[in-house]
Amino acid sequence: MKRVVGYIIALVGILGVAAPLVPQVYSNLPIPEGFPDLYLTIGGVILVVVGLAFLVNRGGSGVTRGRSRGVDLPIFQGKNVVGYRRG
Repeated sequence: MKRVVGYIIALVGILGVAAPLVPQVYSNLPIPEGFPDLYLTIGGVILVVVGLAFLVNRGGSGVTRGRSRGVDLPIFQGKNVVGYRRG
């Protein structure tokens, strides 16, 4: 779910960056008159960064979060180690 939100936020940010540069995009967006193009570009860049942060920082599933993967864990039978399993 975070991935979809990240894509949507990044797409809106890209539209914000492209709006001042491409007149066809700028004319189709509901932007108030006199709104500075610099603010729209800065807001678009911020949204792209936030969207990419959502995409990169997905997190793990609830069961394995916080546990390092690929570590061998011992299997005990009484006090003796009889084998190892991947954690």
